[in-house]
Amino acid sequence: MSEEETKFEDDISNLVNDIFEREEEEGKKQLEKVIRINLLGNVNTGKSTTINALIGKDKLHTHVNPGETVSVTEVPHPENNNVLFVDTPGLKDMDEKNSAKALKKLKSADVVLYFLNAEGVSLGNEELNTLNKISRRNKNIIVVLNKIDGIEQNDISLLKRYVEKTIEDRYKVIPISAITGENVEELNAIILEYLSKEGKDILFAKSMKTKSASAYKWIYAASISAGAIGALPVPGSDIAPLTTLQVSLIVKLSLLYDKPITKDATTKIVVSTIAGGLGQTVFRQGVKFFPGIGMIIGASVAGTVTFGLGQAVKYALENDIEITPDQLKEITDSFSTKTKEN
Repeated sequence: MSEEETKFEDDISNLVNDIFEREEEEGKKQLEKVIRINLLGNVNTGKSTTINALIGKDKLHTHVNPGETVSVTEVPHPENNNVLFVDTPGLKDMDEKNSAKALKKLKSADVVLYFLNAEGVSLGNEELNTLNKISRRNKNIIVVLNKIDGIEQNDISLLKRYVEKTIEDRYKVIPISAITGENVEELNAIILEYLSKEGKDILFAKSMKTKSASAYKWIYAASISAGAIGALPVPGSDIAPLTTLQVSLIVKLSLLYDKPITKDATTKIVVSTIAGGLGQTVFRQGVKFFPGIGMIIGASVAGTVTFGLGQAVKYALENDIEITPDQLKEITDSFSTKTKEN
């Protein structure tokens, strides 16, 4: 190894050391924060059922008869009291006291889920006025178009576009079925996007039913960002952007699965990915195992390597495999083998 190559690896190692401690500290601080997700909508729109679908437990009681939720209630996640769901009666069922209480709590909400019943969407002046009241107190609104299992599949996209046009594309709209689970992971991803801006995405992801969906969201986002870099850095170039992306991704995944990765292990992985042979293996096998991923994330070496690296780390964490450059190489090699077998 030349002196220039040795210095290149040393530079990456030093940078990883600095980034790792910062990312780990910030990630752990996230887990001490509080998330509030407020649920609003008329009766029989499936607010409680949706939260139960997200967390995978029947924590919020769903009633046989619509309109039986009669007060504004803060319900903690069954496994994490720092994640609170603020359940409300149907808007038309609220008395003046509860209505004022629900609107007041919107100011402290991280995300507001506004529910509509896809089987009979009502978006008249009353609903639009309610949305305006909400938006004056909180901008992080997601319109949840629930119960799409009750309508024809071909009508879902038309219904979604109708709602988007009616609300003038001011808020994100997601059609779901809390009963069948259709698009619930997509709703999870949108919530995660909002919470990422608040520095609370790790806390939320750890509390949800499917960790894999959140992990993939982070891997995909990091790969998109890495795609703007283009090729892997070479000696003498700026190593900070890609190194930061990869270290941050590894730390977030380890916190998500509650399986700590040491700074030393992270350093070896990132050095081997950027300056060693692991990056070449990940790129080659990643392109084979994830056909078309290069086009999706910008057709760049850095983007594809980051995507493949994230998937390999995710697989290792999910399967209790020690995370080392050699193990990750074996995992990416196995991805290619599985592709041939299929």
